[in-house]
Order: sequence, then C-alpha cells, then structure tokens
Amino acid sequence: MPDKEKHTIKKVIQNIDLDSPSVNFADKVMAEVNTTATDEMLSDTVLGLLLKKNSLETPNPDFSY
Repeated sequence: MPDKEKHTIKKVIQNIDLDSPSVNFADKVMAEVNTTATDEMLSDTVLGLLLKKNSLETPNPDFSY
C-alpha cells in the first residue's frame, strides 16, 4: 500500500469520533450478566431435579448375551 494511502487512512481513523457510553452503561451490562447467570442457575436446578426424579435406565443384565 503506498504511503499516501496509508496516510489518508490514518487521518480518517484519527478523525472518527467514538460514541461514549451512557452514564449507567456498567449498571446495564451487570444487570444483563446477573439475569443471564440467574437463568443458567435456574436451568441447572431444573435439570438437576429432573435427573434426580427420573433416574437413568440400566440395561437388562442379559442385554449383551
């Protein structure tokens, strides 16, 4: 890439104004993280209860015979 193109790209990047996050950005992110974690814990609890209630089936001892 020629130096002129590199310089032009560099100037364009330097002139880009980045969006600044809202004041409560961290609170919103953490609320979403907590909600996701709670949903995962709930699904783990439900799965655990299902596995306790419905034990795994074992094959008949004569199965391999």
